[in-house]
Amino acid sequence: MAEPKKNILVYSPSARRIWVQPFKRILNPSYWLIAYLAARLADIHNVYTIEKSFSKVGKMHRYKDEKIDIVVSVGASYNPATLRAEFNKEFPAHDRAFEIGDITKRVFKKNNPQHINLSVDVRPWFDNLTKVFGKEPDQYITEQEMNWQQVGYLINDKLYHQYKKIKQDIFFFAGGIKSRQDRFLELTKNIQTTKIIHGGGWDKYLKREDGYICEGFNQYIKSVQTMLKAKWGLVIHEPLGNERGWITAKFFEHLGSRTIGFVDSQYDKDELYIPKNHILRVDKPDDIQNKIDKVGYATLIKEQNKLIKEEWADLEKFYVKPFFKKFNSLI
Repeated sequence: MAEPKKNILVYSPSARRIWVQPFKRILNPSYWLIAYLAARLADIHNVYTIEKSFSKVGKMHRYKDEKIDIVVSVGASYNPATLRAEFNKEFPAHDRAFEIGDITKRVFKKNNPQHINLSVDVRPWFDNLTKVFGKEPDQYITEQEMNWQQVGYLINDKLYHQYKKIKQDIFFFAGGIKSRQDRFLELTKNIQTTKIIHGGGWDKYLKREDGYICEGFNQYIKSVQTMLKAKWGLVIHEPLGNERGWITAKFFEHLGSRTIGFVDSQYDKDELYIPKNHILRVDKPDDIQNKIDKVGYATLIKEQNKLIKEEWADLEKFYVKPFFKKFNSLI
């Protein structure tokens, strides 16, 4: 006998509305994936969304005060410059978060549902999110246990074959500053080519006279188009991420876009994906430029391509089915 369907409310604890169209509104591959997986729960359950929080797709329904058994929160919003979850009632752009929070607080108080968070960040939740939205998660399903980072390869590989950009002698990096500015500057200052940087906070530390062009926050589709034509990039985490051995989608984005992702020696301390002495590893200020000059793109890309596993491009088998299995084990 089949298990009865659960009533699930999906929302994003942020001031942004979640979209699942990967090539239009995507903020990054991992957040697209968890939004997509949350939407796919409607294949087997009654799934509802809050109008201002999550774009209704597929078999999902608009929430109209139905009794809720499970709340699924998608990610956790925070300011990458201050590393805090910050919502201000005096800031109009945050009104959406408080309106969403009024609904989720009411649901938690009325139905006392189980709360499961889909986490793709080394910081899974914040006290201020609990204050705004009503309840901290009871369980987490994380990027690290589910191998969700590999979706960076899936998406960028599709875009690589779609756009077919000619590679140029450009270094490109996209991501918020997140307290990694000193190490980033140490490893990249001596690179003798144009260095295009996307993400907030970098212009305070990276100077144009050192070859940096800081373009601030950009939508993912614009950033990935720059990555697709760039030969060089860097995979680097903040100190907390390095300490916890947290692997990000950024490494896999480089694999998919065939951009050389030099890897900080402090990244992936457990060598889950990059051996300690791999040719892509960099540790000292001149390492990147020396490998550009002495090894070159052709050799480096051959070595990088050996790290690719084709199973990462199978959305249903590698991402959807394991998610359903994990989710059902928690409810």
